[in-house]
Amino acid sequence: MNIKDFTTGVQHIGIPTNNIEETINFYLTLGFTTALRTINGTEEVAFLQLHNLVIETYQNRQAAMAYGAIDHIAI
Repeated sequence: MNIKDFTTGVQHIGIPTNNIEETINFYLTLGFTTALRTINGTEEVAFLQLHNLVIETYQNRQAAMAYGAIDHIAI
């Protein structure tokens, strides 16, 4: 089994937040657009896109609030 046979690249990068509105506004100022907003269980979720880069941010109120705090990378 070779992973390159099952994937086309990075699907999205997951970044938790304590304030989803502030996070969305930050990425919008960088030129991202909101591709999707939804609720997953009790968490508000937003997928933000800039060209082929997609960030999934979700408000879990437990974010580390440290530089480079990425929760997951989906391929």
